Amino acid sequence: GEWLVEAPEVHDLRAADLVAAGDRHARELASRDCLVVAKDGVIVHERYHNGANADSLHFVDGAGKTATALLVGALVKSHGLDLDEPLARYGVEAPELAGQLYDVEWDSDAWSKVTTRHLLARVTGAPAASPGADAVPGASFDASEASQRRVLDRVVPSLVEKLTGVEATRWARERLGEPIGAPELFERSVRREEEEEEEASETKKREDDSETKSHSRAPPDATPTSTTP
Repeated sequence: GEWLVEAPEVHDLRAADLVAAGDRHARELASRDCLVVAKDGVIVHERYHNGANADSLHFVDGAGKTATALLVGALVKSHGLDLDEPLARYGVEAPELAGQLYDVEWDSDAWSKVTTRHLLARVTGAPAASPGADAVPGASFDASEASQRRVLDRVVPSLVEKLTGVEATRWARERLGEPIGAPELFERSVRREEEEEEEASETKKREDDSETKSHSRAPPDATPTSTTP
């Protein structure tokens, strides 16, 4: 349901201190759009800037990792997900890395050993330089934040859909977002947005190619005509 909102003083906080914190937040973290403080299960302070409001969608960054862990826990409870079972046995394919930060992919042998526990602990052994490089699940920490974000964005939705048969963002909203009072927590699918961007790019390319071919068919000596006497 909806979050309750109460005065900070009811929860041993001072409104003036929270306002000062909000001022500093806006000043030192100008790229952030909001500051929300919750204590004892209720909201005691919230402030928005950069045109944002309580209904705006925000990228939750690191907080998304906590949400991901909770989502995986829900899969364990509701669908018997085994954290130590290789993801490949659930039909989850290795996420693509080439074309983004790297020119390599997981080799099939390395990916066949990656488990959900490896994924959550950031020890998947994501290749970083050449096929198979560093691809030893559990051997070392995956230091690349960008790489791991891409791995999570691809693998978790696929795992949800393989186990539940339901579109990932819908299942996540119904099983986690709505019960904790944050129905929009999983509003966006990064994978779907990337697919839409790729489709838009392909459409634009086809339109550009069509326009180029149209121009190439024009007679070389064609000149504008005028009806002026």
